[in-house]
Amino acid sequence: MKLTVLVDNYVQNKNEARGEPSFSCYIEQPNCRILFDLGMTSLPYENAQKMGIDLSRTNAIAVSHGHLDHTWGLDSLLKKYSIQAGTKFICHPDALKEKKYGKENIGIKNSVTFLMERFQLIQSKEPYWINNRTVFLGQIARTNTFENKEPLGKQKSNYKYENDYLLDDSALVYDGDDGMVIITGCSHSGICNIIEYSKSVLRKKRIKAIIGGFQRQNEDMNNITKKTVEYIRKQNIVTLYPCHCTNLFNKIALSRAANVAEIGAGSLIEYRKI
Repeated sequence: MKLTVLVDNYVQNKNEARGEPSFSCYIEQPNCRILFDLGMTSLPYENAQKMGIDLSRTNAIAVSHGHLDHTWGLDSLLKKYSIQAGTKFICHPDALKEKKYGKENIGIKNSVTFLMERFQLIQSKEPYWINNRTVFLGQIARTNTFENKEPLGKQKSNYKYENDYLLDDSALVYDGDDGMVIITGCSHSGICNIIEYSKSVLRKKRIKAIIGGFQRQNEDMNNITKKTVEYIRKQNIVTLYPCHCTNLFNKIALSRAANVAEIGAGSLIEYRKI
């Protein structure tokens, strides 16, 4: 499995990619290519072209959740590439609902009808196996007492706006020979909840890596950060690649619990079969 970060808030000096406050990555496996999250502008696809990646070969698009920094790049993708017929568009049903923060629209711009006309649309709250190695987790079980207790904006449901607890926030898990690789967008559902749910779905415990946003942007060791660090320390995770919505303070805090590696737009991470 080869994963290339197409866009992130951060850019490593070693490549020519550019960054923006959003996330998108491209996952290549034998006979399957998955685009996970879509960024916010055309930037992920400009970076892909610089890196020689042909996104027209994509078999499946999976969206972590319905926020603008993970969905608004879809129109740019469709302008730049002819996506092959039968390409799957996978998301939690709530990812396609209207979302607001204050008066601002922060949800996906594209309608269900628009997506159904162009893709094989799969809306799933249950785990959905994209192939025999990679699963879209669907709705993450919220099992601890400290993560995701506050709403973020509003979501339209049954013709009215209600507090949005981001039940659509999901992740991918790659079932590697020497451990799971968990790939997140923002982890609004809680990174610890995501890890526990991944272990229950795959019925495995060893975690090779976690790649993506951890939704940790506070500047102090508050209760959530402390409990997250305590939890991560007990998991024996080989490598963390926190990016997107994870600030430096929290990357340093996480480094006290596990090995934290640098990642950004243009980064390439590869896992070979044993």
